[in-house]
Amino acid sequence: MDAYTLDDAGLLQFWRAGCGPADQSFLDGGFAPFLVPSLRESVRHGQRGWARDNVIRMPKWTFELTDVTVPVFVWHGEQDTPDADIWVSQQIPTATMRLVADRGHFVLFQNWHQVLDDLLTVT
Repeated sequence: MDAYTLDDAGLLQFWRAGCGPADQSFLDGGFAPFLVPSLRESVRHGQRGWARDNVIRMPKWTFELTDVTVPVFVWHGEQDTPDADIWVSQQIPTATMRLVADRGHFVLFQNWHQVLDDLLTVT
């Protein structure tokens, strides 16, 4: 099944099925009208962009995470997988990990005030 040929309700149901309880609740609480158009736009010209994102993030990086010296905030919803964000935060000596209970993949949308507060602390 090609999820991107579904109508809006079908697309939302397809996306929602892959989400944990926190994200399902967030979608049910009113985020869906923002998510569906965003998903449609992201693949308007095909799925090559998503595929390229996966190719880019897989090879060895051109720098060592342990060499990062600037402040870094890593936000991760406890119900989101995989835990790559947690691993990254453990490699960066200046990282502050924000592991948020009762949140999933959409943690940045749900906690955007706190995320912006973190950004404002960096000078």
